[in-house]
Amino acid sequence: MAGLRLPTRPTPPGRPSTPPPADAVLAVTANFSAWGGYCATITAALRTRYGFDDEACAFFDFFAGPAGEPDRAAERAVRAAPDTGRLDESRARAYGHLLRSYEALFWLTLERPA
Repeated sequence: MAGLRLPTRPTPPGRPSTPPPADAVLAVTANFSAWGGYCATITAALRTRYGFDDEACAFFDFFAGPAGEPDRAAERAVRAAPDTGRLDESRARAYGHLLRSYEALFWLTLERPA
């Protein structure tokens, strides 16, 4: 996760760059944290139940660990948001529900027979 940065919106020439809305940052960060938990569960099961080695589990191990700087950047954005009026909790929840719905659709497509 090293080197990842939160994206900013494209900025027209001559205008200052603005950070992404805190409500979207909060939803994405919460979703990514949940994803990390899923990856930790999957990698543990692959090792204990199926005998997979580190190389076979590398993808899940990568996402199971803490995100480091992206998490800290998200925390700074969310902490600053109430002072600037840039956090809408209702929108953050709605974005979070959308992300979970999209993720559920992804897993459902894997379940369908080819």
